Amino acid sequence: MANQRVLPKTVKGWVDLLDRAPIPVAASELKAAREIVASDRLSLRDIAERLQQFPPMVLQVMRAANRGRAVDNRAESLEVAINRLGLGKVEQLIKAMPSKEPEQLPRGLRQTLIISQHASTQANGLFAQRLARLWTEIHWGSLLFLAPCWALCSVAPELYEQWEKRVLRQGESEAKVEKELLGIRLTEMAAKLSEHWGLPEWIARSYELLGQERRFLVKALHVARTCETPQQQLQKLDAEQELAIWLTQPANTVLLANALAVAAHNRWGSVHTLRWQQLTALYLREPLGQVQGLIHQLAAKSARQLPSSAHWHPAQALLWPWDEVRFKPEPKTELKPEPKAEAKPAAARPADPARENAEKAAARAQLAKQLPQWKTLIAQLQQSPSPFNSVLQLTQCARDTAVTCGMQRVLLLLPNRERSFMVAQQSHGFAQPLSNLKLEIQPSPLLRKLMAEPALLHIDSSNYNRYSAHIPGQLKPLFDGQHLLLRSLSQGEKVVMLLIADAGGNAIDDMQVQAFTRTAQALEKGLQIYTKRGRAQA
Repeated sequence: MANQRVLPKTVKGWVDLLDRAPIPVAASELKAAREIVASDRLSLRDIAERLQQFPPMVLQVMRAANRGRAVDNRAESLEVAINRLGLGKVEQLIKAMPSKEPEQLPRGLRQTLIISQHASTQANGLFAQRLARLWTEIHWGSLLFLAPCWALCSVAPELYEQWEKRVLRQGESEAKVEKELLGIRLTEMAAKLSEHWGLPEWIARSYELLGQERRFLVKALHVARTCETPQQQLQKLDAEQELAIWLTQPANTVLLANALAVAAHNRWGSVHTLRWQQLTALYLREPLGQVQGLIHQLAAKSARQLPSSAHWHPAQALLWPWDEVRFKPEPKTELKPEPKAEAKPAAARPADPARENAEKAAARAQLAKQLPQWKTLIAQLQQSPSPFNSVLQLTQCARDTAVTCGMQRVLLLLPNRERSFMVAQQSHGFAQPLSNLKLEIQPSPLLRKLMAEPALLHIDSSNYNRYSAHIPGQLKPLFDGQHLLLRSLSQGEKVVMLLIADAGGNAIDDMQVQAFTRTAQALEKGLQIYTKRGRAQA
């Protein structure tokens, strides 16, 4: 086993080891691939298109076709590689690949394959249509860019686990961890191995850019960060012709697509992810918000194209709070102070019909003043095609709409993929940000009921005693009155959001309830329109 032998610490040592390493595939995938190649009803193009869903097999065929060939004589696509080798040889190559049950494959291998397929979808959506004549180079280059990492995860799966723990969880420097685990930088090894395998030239060039030629990257990122509009960026690039020439090189598309996919693997809202989004917008000469929206839609498209599995896809995090991360930093061991007595929420005021009627009258008057603004926001939520570039923008508009109908405290929560808990995505009117708020669903009968189907619950002084015991304890200090609105929202047949609001503890008027309900309905419709737009563009 890999962890029972001494691993190399030099570029040559790693290239020699990984060149000999077979990359295993799932048994079901191997069976499907062999049937595709053996079919006499499919053209070479059809076979290539169907085999691309199995990236290790694409690598097996491409490196066999290109081994020992000069750069200008390499097969740049799978179809050309199959034509060179012949279907008989291709069938032999695929048959020789080791297969395992999916659960026996190294987790790091499965995860890096998903990243590669995500990167390929990003490359095709962002660049392939704009550079149609270079579609072949963009498509296959982006899919095979991480192929050296597939081999590494197959030979030494424990290295992926250590890298994930130390870099993503503990926040150690990538360069430091790579040097300790590999003895070299990963980019050095990947560049040499991709050249040795005869992979598309753009791959090795991209690794060299990451490793030895970072000067242009740094300068381009500076332009992307400091110039807010495409016009300002163009003016800056006109003054730096050498940088402008480098930036427009089509080979950069392979690096950009993979950098976006790798960065999103942990967190969409990180500075690292933002930098690559800014650089992509600079390359495309498009506004950042527009490019970010397209990137999010392509991530969702990638997730829909892949078979469902227990492995992570960044599209799952698009509905999370924007500062949420997949890997929580591991806390450092510290001396803990003595625990403080838990603060209890303030007791609710006793019901007072006269006071409540006065509060409702004041609310009606305020709502009448804000009605034009509320209607404008409602129309914006339901506009088709959707004007929003991300779900985050859509829910921000919904939050503001709820505020204009008199809600002083608003909280919007989303369930995780397993629907075991809910996390806050939007909030308004609270003393501190609620981005870390997490509500377990199973222990709460109230949350289970609301998550089962879309429903509205209006809690007031007449029914507060009935529902009070069922309100999750984390919500009671946030909504410390007897008047509360809870509305679960659906998309299709599944509840996807929970909107909670109150009027600062005051009584909620029927007109406010109607406006709140209409806001929730508009958000549901807005989600439907946004999703359809993403599918249409996909």
